[in-house]
Amino acid sequence: MKRMANILLILSLVTPLMVPSFLLPASASTASLETALICLDPGHGGADPGAVNEAFGLHESEINLDVAYALKALLEGEGAKVIMTRYDDSYRTNADRYTFCNDQQATLLVSVHTNSTTTASMDGSMGLYIHSDDRELAQAIYDVICPALSAKAPVPEPY
Repeated sequence: MKRMANILLILSLVTPLMVPSFLLPASASTASLETALICLDPGHGGADPGAVNEAFGLHESEINLDVAYALKALLEGEGAKVIMTRYDDSYRTNADRYTFCNDQQATLLVSVHTNSTTTASMDGSMGLYIHSDDRELAQAIYDVICPALSAKAPVPEPY
């Protein structure tokens, strides 16, 4: 539990600093975000707080919402239209979340989570996708996030 607490604390401090490094300026990309409708899904919420760090009073659902708001501002700054599955500490089922995004005809669904682990050899990073033609995008995001996490995240003290 102590290791999970350290990891959640690290992610809550580091994630807002890392998010800007994942976005390229519009001038550096070949495609514009102006035609994109991106649905951000801040994971958990309401009665489902996700991972909890009692010592620091951290709830994954709150961290996810903070990260989603920061990402929303960055994406909108690049011209994307952004909607979110929740704007407060409410809860929707996974089916409700993806149905909402589909009903809004979102171009992309990004689910925001701050995973924790008690296994030292794992960092909690994941890139998930459903359709095989989405693998390339998931891999590209993963290839940027993992090195950035490794380079910027402080190493927790051993026990």
